[in-house]
Amino acid sequence: MTNYKIYIYLFLFFIFVGCHGRDDIGSVDEVHLHANKLARSGKYNDAVQYLEKNIKNENRDDKYFYHHGLYLELEDSVNNIHSYIDDYEKAYEINSEKYIIVKSLGSSYLIANEIDKAIELLEQAVLIFPEDSKQPNPFNSLSNAYMQKEEFDKAFDAVLNAIKYDSMNPILILRLGEIYGVSGDFESFKMQYRKAVEIDPDNMLIYNSYGNWLIRLKKFKEAEEFYIDLLKEHSDYWFCYADLAFLKLLQGKMENAKEFLEKSLTISPRDPYSKMYYAFYYYLLADYAAAFDYYKEYRLSLEKGILINGLKSVEEFEDYFSNNPLFRILMESRVKS
Repeated sequence: MTNYKIYIYLFLFFIFVGCHGRDDIGSVDEVHLHANKLARSGKYNDAVQYLEKNIKNENRDDKYFYHHGLYLELEDSVNNIHSYIDDYEKAYEINSEKYIIVKSLGSSYLIANEIDKAIELLEQAVLIFPEDSKQPNPFNSLSNAYMQKEEFDKAFDAVLNAIKYDSMNPILILRLGEIYGVSGDFESFKMQYRKAVEIDPDNMLIYNSYGNWLIRLKKFKEAEEFYIDLLKEHSDYWFCYADLAFLKLLQGKMENAKEFLEKSLTISPRDPYSKMYYAFYYYLLADYAAAFDYYKEYRLSLEKGILINGLKSVEEFEDYFSNNPLFRILMESRVKS
């Protein structure tokens, strides 16, 4: 289940439990009811402004901050991220035992790439998850967080739990396959990929993730063949060009890598991976000023609304990417060559 679908589900859930079928609605509840109607019609910013205008500071409780954050997230989950995290944090300060608040804060930390915070909150959400309710489970986000930490045993347990609640989710099925691949079971990895494609053959994220994990599993020949074949049917899949560029970097074919990166950014100018690979490209050429510029562009494409300081040394560059599995593969290829 994509993050977007999760948020929509949360939104619809709270409309139901918070506003439906009540005869004793007071002024604050009426404000929430109208804000929900605005959001339900896609007017998320209007809903935010309506809450701000009509609920005074002294009446702003955990329900206010949760919904205020939720509408901001639904409006723009990337550019509004620091604002809705601030709202969820305020809601959590008021009521740290309400499942939906804990889960939403943990998931938003995941989006912000604050993985340790995300895991802490999502593990708390697991403990208070009301399994008999219709609320979305925390295991999808938790498995994603553990994958990013490369704690694959914990990710495996979390993704199995997530699949119990969402057995036809192709991303979860593929994620299970990725863990099989890490454990050395490449055939099960491919089998899970085929299952995911059968469920949702038009989901670009499936192909993107599968190809990228082929590289992470060091199946470089398979990855290159996979992307070349995929481009025959989908010449606009920018991520194919981006990952092919990375493969060319591994091969030391710098001009080919640059050509692929130019194609990728022509199709998707904001693609973070392309910018990261450009940073790697210039790093390998020892053009560190350009590498640092693309490092900054890469960070800005992921982390909105914050100040990104420029790098001052190669060591800082290497330290930042030291936990990146693709950068580690790149460094290993340099040692071997």
